[in-house]
Amino acid sequence: MNKSNLKNYIKLFIIFVFLIVSLVSVHTPVDARDEGTSSYELTYDETLLDNQTLIISYKDGDENIIKASNLPYAYIQVELDDSKNHLTEHYYDINDTPIGIWSGQYGIQRSFNKVNECIEYTYLDSNDQPYSVDNNTYTTVKREFDNQHRCILETYYKDNKVVHNSNGVYGLKYTYDSNSTNISSVTYLDDTNNQVIQESYYDKNHNLISHINGYYGLLYGYDEYGRQYKTTYLGKDLKPMIIDSLGYASIERTYYKNNSVKTEMYYDSQGQPVKLSRGESGIYNKIGQTQYLNSKGKVMFLPDIFLRSNPYVVIVLGIVVVVTSLLLSKKYNYILLVLYIGFIAYMTLLNRTGVSSNVQLRLFATYKTFISSYTNRLFIIENIWLFIPLTIILYKLYPKIIILLIPIILSICIELVQYIYGLGISDIDDILSNVLGVMIGYLIINTYHNNQFRNRQEI
Repeated sequence: MNKSNLKNYIKLFIIFVFLIVSLVSVHTPVDARDEGTSSYELTYDETLLDNQTLIISYKDGDENIIKASNLPYAYIQVELDDSKNHLTEHYYDINDTPIGIWSGQYGIQRSFNKVNECIEYTYLDSNDQPYSVDNNTYTTVKREFDNQHRCILETYYKDNKVVHNSNGVYGLKYTYDSNSTNISSVTYLDDTNNQVIQESYYDKNHNLISHINGYYGLLYGYDEYGRQYKTTYLGKDLKPMIIDSLGYASIERTYYKNNSVKTEMYYDSQGQPVKLSRGESGIYNKIGQTQYLNSKGKVMFLPDIFLRSNPYVVIVLGIVVVVTSLLLSKKYNYILLVLYIGFIAYMTLLNRTGVSSNVQLRLFATYKTFISSYTNRLFIIENIWLFIPLTIILYKLYPKIIILLIPIILSICIELVQYIYGLGISDIDDILSNVLGVMIGYLIINTYHNNQFRNRQEI
């Protein structure tokens, strides 16, 4: 075997490995969100180990502790005071290993007054030190009560200073009517389940203020399992209002068994379905992808969503375009080039609406989660395949290596346009994936030309 043939076989092997990796990477993993046993199907249990230690867990019919599919922990260990108040709690997995939950906290520490009212609680890290939750905004919540032992005010603190949370809110103020029911216009609590059914926002002086997105409060509805299935945005008069930045006044949700959101439907202030930027009235959170729903809750057909929801089709389409380009004459490759650039524009720009300008400049940020994140894996593979056919078409038209700069420049321009017009996230890793697509495309076309040249020599 001569050196030229060896190089050719190596190139073919690399192309083959890439194809296999692509097919394996886009294989849809098993959706386990509706599998397992949720806490609603298990028996809630409190076991007192001694006078000061309580274990809270969920058990099956055989009295075994089970990790519920909708909870991040298997059990909670609670330390009690002499009045049986929950002073601290820590979270553990099924192997008795401490774990962080929700915002990353490993536990909570509480303080009580003489009448057993929880006047303060602090989130804890793995070393039992104060831990900042809600995007690193606060560690502690201090509470005030009325003479009927009802919480009337919660204020956020960090380093012993009053701070606001990620929404710019410094705390929550609760009001009740004389019968302890929930009819005031501030923040409502459900007496039975202690669920917030309405909230509004206040500054340090307890004056009503708007959220950064323009609404003054939220109204919640709960399903039989205590999950928020409905959220309604409220105006200054605390009545439903359509949020301009969202296009709807309320959301209704359904859930998977593990409590992750399965579908969302959007409604106006009168409770009628609304159509958003692409005609959708809701979304369906399929594993790895989001599909759009019409006003009747049925999945809509949109070409880009179809391709992203069926990643094998993206690979097959890429192969078809590559083979077509290799077989077509130069004249028809010009036509194919125009069509394919239009396809790239549709997939990256034209089907998106301006929302906000976000940029991700950490190189390899998505690649670091290539194994663990199915969504990021799809983005990487799709961005690579998107530029393979383009490279081959261009090289067929102008077989010089300088032509490879065109798809690279195009990739940079796409990310700049996305940033300027707020069309999704401008991600440096997208450019990296596109460049990899250019390199693989060049490898394919170079191998193809070398084989053609060798075949002509043999003839």
